[in-house]
Amino acid sequence: RTSVAQPLTASSRVVTTRPNTIGGPAYSQGAYEVKHEKDEQLQNLKELRKTSGLKQVPVSDGLQAFKKAAIDNQLGRDAFLAAYTQLLQEHNVEMPSDEVKNAVFDLFDRDDNNVVDMMELIC
Repeated sequence: RTSVAQPLTASSRVVTTRPNTIGGPAYSQGAYEVKHEKDEQLQNLKELRKTSGLKQVPVSDGLQAFKKAAIDNQLGRDAFLAAYTQLLQEHNVEMPSDEVKNAVFDLFDRDDNNVVDMMELIC
């Protein structure tokens, strides 16, 4: 006997889901949180995200402010901190401590050369 494929109809369709999306984004985020709850670096980054004030500033405004303050597409620590302070003031965002401001600079200064260049800002 040979079998003949039957045409698919609305009632015969099988819908499948991908295994990694069963719980959706909230489930995935929760699983990630549990897996990395003891990751000190991640916890520090999350705290910095909360305290930096940058969440309340549109990304395009931040990039423009830093680009405007840059000399030869680079910002030394003092220039970065001045531009960061001015950016937060312009958006009426509460000013974080100097420790937090310096941590934001260090976060962007990925190659630890005490200069933030435009590539470090956008990557």
